[in-house]
Amino acid sequence: LISGTNNIMAGTTTALKTLQINDGTVKFAGQSSLPSNGVIIISPMDGAAFDLNGQNLTIAALGGQTLATAATGRVINTGADATLTLAARTGITSNANGLITGNIALFKDGIGTVILGYNNDYTLGTTIGTGNITSASGVLSSLGALQVNSFSSLGTGPVNLAGGVLDIRNPIAANEVQDNIDVIAFGPGNGYDLVIKGLNNL
Repeated sequence: LISGTNNIMAGTTTALKTLQINDGTVKFAGQSSLPSNGVIIISPMDGAAFDLNGQNLTIAALGGQTLATAATGRVINTGADATLTLAARTGITSNANGLITGNIALFKDGIGTVILGYNNDYTLGTTIGTGNITSASGVLSSLGALQVNSFSSLGTGPVNLAGGVLDIRNPIAANEVQDNIDVIAFGPGNGYDLVIKGLNNL
């Protein structure tokens, strides 16, 4: 449990620092205990875990910036209901191939890209936020995206498309056959309940 404050893992102008958890479990007492107030990448690997510990936490990325450094460990929550916000920065693509499980809500923010490559079973839903960002010149930048590579990457709760892009990728293998046609059944059970805000496109 990291409970101190003013911890620093300062990134450079071109890259963020990574806290890689290779074994055991790491938890934080709150947002102020995260290094650089969460402007880092947290990457639990293999049998290791990042435990929200009942805290609502915001980090810049979950997992590595290439497939070779993708997080393969778990994100868990041993406390009260909690939200993990991934505030992805411009130009950042993070790969999370581990399991996100338990009473967790996932909020994707920012205009970077987050890739979820595993069948997750977190229960409190997914929100994909941040749409077009207007620069000082009035030019619209690209949308942030949450890319999913498996049929239940978004856990078991509702999905709220509130500004960004939900990118369902080809690597998802068909998991049903109907009338001799391969079909992707996206989501657990009868699928996801999708809420699409008025300014989004499906």
